[in-house]
This record gives sequence, C-alpha cells and structure tokens, in this order.
Amino acid sequence: MSPIAFLDILFCDSVAAALLIVVVRRRRIPGSDSKVLLAALLVFSLLYGFFLVAEWTGLATTWESVEDVVGSLVAMTWGFFFYSLAQEASNRKLAAREQEVRDSRRRLATLMDNLPGMAYRCRNDPDWTMEFVSVGSVALTGYDPEELVENRRVSYGELIHSEDREAVWDAVQRSLEAGGPFHLIYRITAKDSSDKWVWEQGVGVFSSEGELSALEGFVTDITHIKETELALNEARRKLADILNFLPDPTFSINNAGEVIIWNQAMEELTGVPAHRMLGRGGCEYSVPFWGERRPSPADFVLKWDESSAIREYPALIREKDTVITEVFAPALGENGRYLWIKAKVLLDESGKPTAAIETLRDVSSRKELEKKLKKAADEYQMLFSNLPVGVITVDADLRITRINREGEKITGFQSDEVVGRPCREVMAGAMCDNSCPIRNALAKRSPVGFVEGDISHRNGTRIPVRVNAGCLFGGDGGLMGGIEVFQDITEIKQLEEEKAKIISMFAHDMKSPLIGIHGFAAHLLSHTETLPADKKTQFLEIIGRESGKLESLINDFLDFSRLNLGKLKLNFDLMDLSKELRELIETFEPRFQDAGIRLRAKNIEELPEIEGDAPRLRRVFTNLLENALKYSESGTRVTVEAGETAREVLIRFEDQGIGINSEELPYVFNMFYRGRKLGHREGHGLGLAGVESIVNGHGGRVMVCSVPGQGSVFVVALPKSREAGEV
Repeated sequence: MSPIAFLDILFCDSVAAALLIVVVRRRRIPGSDSKVLLAALLVFSLLYGFFLVAEWTGLATTWESVEDVVGSLVAMTWGFFFYSLAQEASNRKLAAREQEVRDSRRRLATLMDNLPGMAYRCRNDPDWTMEFVSVGSVALTGYDPEELVENRRVSYGELIHSEDREAVWDAVQRSLEAGGPFHLIYRITAKDSSDKWVWEQGVGVFSSEGELSALEGFVTDITHIKETELALNEARRKLADILNFLPDPTFSINNAGEVIIWNQAMEELTGVPAHRMLGRGGCEYSVPFWGERRPSPADFVLKWDESSAIREYPALIREKDTVITEVFAPALGENGRYLWIKAKVLLDESGKPTAAIETLRDVSSRKELEKKLKKAADEYQMLFSNLPVGVITVDADLRITRINREGEKITGFQSDEVVGRPCREVMAGAMCDNSCPIRNALAKRSPVGFVEGDISHRNGTRIPVRVNAGCLFGGDGGLMGGIEVFQDITEIKQLEEEKAKIISMFAHDMKSPLIGIHGFAAHLLSHTETLPADKKTQFLEIIGRESGKLESLINDFLDFSRLNLGKLKLNFDLMDLSKELRELIETFEPRFQDAGIRLRAKNIEELPEIEGDAPRLRRVFTNLLENALKYSESGTRVTVEAGETAREVLIRFEDQGIGINSEELPYVFNMFYRGRKLGHREGHGLGLAGVESIVNGHGGRVMVCSVPGQGSVFVVALPKSREAGEV
C-alpha cells in the first residue's frame, strides 16, 4: 500500500471518528472551543472525503493541491482539538480546586463565625498585636475584628486585666521557651467595661529557620464556668465552715479515697492538723485511730463489701446508704477511746456516689458511764437480792414484777413462781382485803409506812410482818407501779416479849433495893434508941449500897433516854486517853485476878489527847470491861489494845468468852436486849445501848465481831477533835 493510500485510509478513519464522536459523545464534550474545533474537523473531513471520492472515481484530477490543503487542515484541526481537550481538562481541574478552596474558606469562615470564642493570629509583643481575629471577638470583647487587628482601635494587651497582664506574659514566654502550647486562664475587660474570665490555648508558629513568626490560638469566655466554680468553692467553703464548727469530729473522702474535709473537731480528737491530711488517700486517715491503715466505715458506704465490713467492724449496722457502729480506737489518747461512728454516702444529681462523710463521737465517757451504770445495776441487784427485808415490786395492776431473796424466804415462793401473779395471792395477808398498804400507796400516790400485820407462808404458817409501801414513777412522771417492803418481825415480837420480861425484871431489880432500903430504914426508925451503934452503921451501909445500885440503874436509864432525845449535854474537853485507860485497868485488875482472868494492856501509852467527855467515856470503857469480865471464864485473857489513824483513835476490847451468836449481833446495842444464853449472869440490857449512844454522841462509832465459843471484840473509834455541843 502506498503512503498516499495509507493517508487516505487514515483520513477516512478521522471522518468516521469525528462522526462517531458527534453521534455518541456530543453531550459530553465539555468546552465550546472543542466543540467548534470538532465541527471544523467534521467539515474538513467531509471535504477531504469528497475530494478522495472524486479522485477515486476519476471525476476530478486537478484537485490534488486542494486535497492536500484540506488534508493539512484536517491534521491541524485534530491537533488543535486535542490541545483544546487537554486545556479544558486542566481548566476544569483548576476550577474544581478553586471551588474546593472556596468551600474550605466558606467552612472555615462558618466555623470561625460559630466558634464560642475568638480565634486569632498575633505577634509576640506586649500588646499582643493582632494580625487576624475571628468575628467571635465581638461577643467576647465587644470589639469588631477590624478594631483589634493592628491595634486600630485598641490592643488586646490593653483588654487583659491589669492584675493579670504580667502573669499572662510570663506564662506565654515560658511555654515558647519550652516549645510547647500554652494554656491560660485570666480576666479581660470588655468594651462595656464588664470583666470576663477567659480561657486561652495557643501555640507559637515558627519559620523553617526556627524563628518565631506569630502566635495562633483560641480564646473563649469561661465567666459562667468560673462564676459557677467560684460559687461552688464558696458553697464548699461555707460547708467546710459549717462542718468545721460541728461539735462532732467529721471528715469526708471522695471516690478516690482522698480526704476532702477534716474539721476542727477532728484535729482536736486526733491531733492531726487539716493541712497534713487533706488530699491524702490510701486509708491514711485511719492511722490516728488504729495505728495502721485500714478501711473506715466511709470506705464501705462508697463500696460495700459485707464480709470485709463485718470483719473490720463486727458491730456495724447498715441502713440503706448509711452505716453505724461503735468501736474502740486503741491509738487515740493514752489508753484509747471508744467511738460512735456514722458514715453516709453523698450522691450527685444522677444518683451516683461522689463522696462519703463520716462523723465520729467520743463515747468513752458514755461507755464509762455505762460501766458504772452496769456496776450500779449489779450492785442494786445484789443489794435488792440481799436486803435483810422482803421486797416486792408490782405494776399498776398490782401484779408482782420482782421479789428478792428475803421475800422468797418469808413467803416460801421462788421468783419465777410469783412474777406476774397478783400480790394478794402470794402475800395472802389479813391486810390484803381491807388495808393493803401497796394498794393504798398507789391510790394516794404517796408512801404508806410501817403497818403491822401478818402474811401467810406457803406452808400455811402465819408470819407477823411490818410493812411499808410506796409508788414507782417513770422518767415522765407516770405511775409505773409500786414497791412494798416487809420485814419478818417474829424475832422483834419475841424481843418485845423479852423486853417486857426485862422491864419486869428491871422493876423487880428496882424493887429489891427499895425493899431493902425501906426495911432497914423502918427498922432504924423504930429501934433508934435500942439498936447498938455498930448495927446502925451496918444498916446505914446497906441502905447506902442499895441506894447506889438504884441510882446507877436510874442514871443508866436517864442518860440513855437523854442521849436518844438529844437532851444530854456532853462536856467536851481535852482528855488524856492513855491516863484514863491506865487508871481503869489498874482499877479492874484486882477483880480480874480474883476471877482468874488475865487482863492485858497493849499500846495504850502515848495516845494523843482528844476532845471528849471524860466521865462518860470512862463509863463506856467501864461497861465494856464489865462485859468482858462477866462473859469470860477463868483461865482466859482479856486484852485492851489501842491504835490510831490519821483521824481516829481506836480502842479494842477483846475477850475469849462465850461469844455472841451471829443472829444476835444486829441487836446487841438495842435497849433492853439481853442475850438468850446469859444463864445466871445479871444485866438489864442498857449497858451496850448506852455505850453506842455515848460514842455516837462523840461523833465516833462502835463495832463488834464475835465467834460463839471463842470470844468477842468490841472496837471504839473516837475522832481526835470535834466541837463540843448538844447531842
């Protein structure tokens, strides 16, 4: 194939391609220039095709030059067409990029316009000269961007509060030197003269050579946050002040277990100041109490762990979000303290735990009081149970609530048999129907005392008793019940019978000397002239001796009566006890020797002088020695021993006589009381009663202990000094 034929075929193909482009992609050809060139290419291709057909058919032979020209135009048009397509593609890309830039700028502008603050670019100078400021400056400062850029109206540095300017400058310079961003909180003064708190974040912009070219950053208004924070801090401060002045030690921890409150009472309790404890965690707050780190109740209300809580605090009680317990804190004080603890979880608005508060109270005093109360209750129970008289308590319906041991003994019933039963069923006395003392006391709401009657023992025996009753009131003054005290007076009744006998005997004793006196006096009167002188003397001596006995007996009665009535005047004066005891022993010693009893004195020398009535104290000592002599057998020993304490002088009279039965000891100082086993020994039952009265009149006391068959010991305790006066 010749080159010419090849070109012909190529041009035919161009025509076909041009036609195909026109038909298939007529709508996809982008530019108007390309469309014009494509149209020209189609025209030139059609002309060239026409000439080729003419040449091939022989219609024309002289158009070769025209054909060549048209072919050249076709080739040139194709070149321009493809160039146009490339140029238009490039233009489209450029337009797309420009559109992207416009969109990006639009988005950036929208973002800048809607940012809650001001974006900026500024120079690093004291005025912070602005090169760019977003429209957020209006809401933030009140100034338009144009007024801030290049400090046209005001510099941003002037807007910064005068008290914060230096701190802002220093903070930015430090961050630039460190090569990092800066974060600032400071105040600005807006155009309307209002102060605002702002938060700023920025960074230095450096050139490729490392030189600082500008600062870029963002400033936003945090006034409401700061005011909220300040209000919150103020609320916290007020809360801390309230907690600080609470009388109970109180502390609080946050969710991290760090101490956020440690009040003044806590400082005083633990000795640890707040500044050393605030912010501390890891259970360090428990060290002042336990001497070691361990969870506190506040930890358990934040995160409940029942097994651990009970292990650490066995007495812990949980009520919803609160726990209460009492513990002993060994590290507090010298000997530890008992604490009452209450811990409660603090919730936020959503109900999530944010902290826990724990209040403590030193209950050591209360615990000590509880111990004392328990001891007092035990002592009361012991006293109640061991009173030598019967006692019952009843409720308002007269049903027995308690009975003591003596009451059980007198009635014959045990406590569990009578509690809850009506008292009349148990007492079954003649008084129960008409004059029940406890019923009368409850009705009158006042005590009823010392009524004598009888009650029935369980075995049917009637027991004489002396009863007094009273009311029991509650703390609110309401009537709770009553109490009845009853004493078995069987022995007293027997003593009264004995007393009657003694009085009869006393009258007989008085009658005997009176008869003697009367008889000898009458004999003297009727035989005055005939009786010899020695007989008269003998009769007078008998009369004197009998009258002495009568006088002594009468004086004992009178002294005892006066002492008990407070009408006997004791004449107090300094007296030498050693001398009195020594002379008394010398007086009694011959009588003891005659009875075959050894009388021994011990430590009676050099006793201090005391204030006392010497004659009456001599009667006390005489009576005790008379008793020792009377109740001792031959071959035994009687000892008078003296001693002293800081306030008293003690004189001890010890014999080895017949002794006194234990059931008789409470009555030995009673008037007219005489031992049941006196045998032939004389006595009218006034001696020891007088001893006790005289000693009591001196402000002293007399004590006795005795073992039957081994002897007795009487101890007289006299104060070393006291004022003289009526007894």
